[in-house]
Amino acid sequence: MMNTEQDLVINSRGIKYLDTGEEISINPSDLKYIETIGRGASSQVYLAQNTETLKFLAVKTVNSKDKEKRKQLVTDLNILRANVCPFLVEF
Repeated sequence: MMNTEQDLVINSRGIKYLDTGEEISINPSDLKYIETIGRGASSQVYLAQNTETLKFLAVKTVNSKDKEKRKQLVTDLNILRANVCPFLVEF
């Protein structure tokens, strides 16, 4: 399934920003899920570790069939991409 919202494309291979061509991808089979670290009305966030790089990361899951939830995910991604802060997850 592919979702195109604003200036990015989200699909099973990752994210592609249309304005810069930047691509962020990860193979889901390379992730080891450790624990649930957050829940909201439209998503869950998990602590995971990339078994290839050993880096820890947050994985947010969203029901992609709901248009409003997709819009919120895009907003979240754009905020993370545009801001540098030690308390925010980095790409």
